[in-house]
Amino acid sequence: MAASSPGGFPILRTGHIASYPLTPMESVKQIYLDLFLYTGNSGGPVYYIYSSRYFKGAIHLDGHQGILGLVIQENRSNLPGEYFGKPLNLATIIPAPLIRETIALLPTEP
Repeated sequence: MAASSPGGFPILRTGHIASYPLTPMESVKQIYLDLFLYTGNSGGPVYYIYSSRYFKGAIHLDGHQGILGLVIQENRSNLPGEYFGKPLNLATIIPAPLIRETIALLPTEP
């Protein structure tokens, strides 16, 4: 059963990037995202949006948005004792460029 609002729209949740570096995206094999996960989140897209950022030595007032990747795993504690297996609220994300690269390797129809 999917979580949705009374109008049937999906519920948008927020999280924070918990791992670095993020670039170059083509060489980063996974990203960690700090957020509360639910069973069934695997395969869900991770969408990002930002505006007014400082990078490459300048302020950029324009915004940017897109798909960062897909959730593939919920990470759990491996500490011994009572904490073993407890959720860490940490998702493993496969970056979008890696997904695109993998799709490009699929055979085309003859």
